[in-house]
Amino acid sequence: MDYSRTQWPDFCDYVRILRNTPYVREALWIVFLGIMSILAFTILIFSLSSLFNFITARPLVFDTADAKRGFVSIGKCKLRLERLFFSPIWIFLGYLELADHNLDVKDYLYAAISVSIAIHNIATAFDRFQIRENGIMSSTGQLVKWRKIVHYSWANNRSEMVLTLNTTCRLPFLKTVKMQFRREEYQIVREVLREYMSKRDSAALAANPPGHSIMGDYETKMRRL
Repeated sequence: MDYSRTQWPDFCDYVRILRNTPYVREALWIVFLGIMSILAFTILIFSLSSLFNFITARPLVFDTADAKRGFVSIGKCKLRLERLFFSPIWIFLGYLELADHNLDVKDYLYAAISVSIAIHNIATAFDRFQIRENGIMSSTGQLVKWRKIVHYSWANNRSEMVLTLNTTCRLPFLKTVKMQFRREEYQIVREVLREYMSKRDSAALAANPPGHSIMGDYETKMRRL
């Protein structure tokens, strides 16, 4: 029997057949939108977390928001206006997807993606490096509390200085945090960072002095009983 190309379609032929099948094409499109929605949901969670950290973090000690980085002051708030410019557009696009009376799965997925991107733009408008009384805010909106910093180091990168924080975070991609500073900011950040890390170590030493043990406290309480 002759198994020639004329009798057996190749891979390209199968792809062409699938693309021309309406139900398969619809299913593939929904799967694609589903994957995009999962990514959008992940971005949404991190964006909301960033906004929550920015609002609830303790009083500000040092801030890198200035005109050179594109920040403008609106009252007591500093942000990047260009990051906010597209947020209303994305929200409006999401609204248009839900304005139709004949809604299907794709319309809801489009709306979810649009709103997630809008919230992400709002979050990134506020993101920058800050030193707060309870930790360090990274440029991605992550709040690294003092007790979670295991080690930190500085590296020279041409015209900038790079700060690397090694943390106890369980997520691998958040375990190491890197931030860049201009030369004129380096001295201030280094001194403030050294001061707060020293306070943290002193507080930890006072809470757990040398020779102190949990079992010792337990034995003392048992003797009193």
